[in-house]
Amino acid sequence: MLPNPIFTLGDPDSFFYISLDMYTILIFVGIVMALVVFDFLSRKRKMSARANRFYYIAAIVSIVCGLFGAMVFQWIYNWIETGVFEMRGMTFLGGLVTGAAVFLLSLIFANEEVKKNFWRVLEIAPCCILIAHFFGRLGCFCAGCCYGKPTDSFIGIAFPDTHGVPVHPTQLYEAAMLLVMFGVTLYMNLKDIRWSMIFYLYGYGIGRFLLEFVRGDDRGTGFIPGLSPSQATSVLLVIIASLLLAYKICRKKFPEKMKHILPILEQDPDYDESKNRVFGVKAAKTKPEDPKPDARP
Repeated sequence: MLPNPIFTLGDPDSFFYISLDMYTILIFVGIVMALVVFDFLSRKRKMSARANRFYYIAAIVSIVCGLFGAMVFQWIYNWIETGVFEMRGMTFLGGLVTGAAVFLLSLIFANEEVKKNFWRVLEIAPCCILIAHFFGRLGCFCAGCCYGKPTDSFIGIAFPDTHGVPVHPTQLYEAAMLLVMFGVTLYMNLKDIRWSMIFYLYGYGIGRFLLEFVRGDDRGTGFIPGLSPSQATSVLLVIIASLLLAYKICRKKFPEKMKHILPILEQDPDYDESKNRVFGVKAAKTKPEDPKPDARP
């Protein structure tokens, strides 16, 4: 663990003072890796140059807004719990919700060419989020935050805030889960299996919900009685995943009707109903009918 700054510049009491700790460094590494992964997969999926630039800029703006949203959500949690609006801490799920909302709102300024790549971006996004979150959780481990409940197991680790009491290193549990999920979603993108967003929402929503039972740090009171704030948000992720799954099923069974309900989601240039590529599987090939014999003498 490296909770203290590893680099400082200037006097702490002066106007000019810069300090860097491992948490900040790993957050920055995660953001850079997310942008690198997005650029790699967007090229791999043959996204147009104009769409690539638009979504790249939208991703950067969403990340900045997401970081701000992560802090605001935590400040609200603090206010709900204590009745005092304290500007301290941040929560990933708050940043995820804010960043996703800003990203979707950016589509208002997109032209038709950009909108046609929406499905591709929707499948690439989980890879970017997961790799950034992975490094973020490593940063939490270094900072000694987001730890678990006390344990007598050999895996228990004492953090500065636990006063020498070994606790579950839930940061590493979650980091391992995120890394595995990143590998799965990367494989899906490389093989053009278009289930990565649904897999991410279900996987992280359920995984985080269960992980909260061994979290030991103070995270405030959630909006749903009996659940932590992160568990309440995890329920929301599972609901969104279920709606997206229902949409994909309806898209397969009622393709014409769905085009009028959510037209932006029907603009995938790679969508081919005969191959069923949106669902990651190819439809069985049908044997061509024999030509009718010429009835003329």
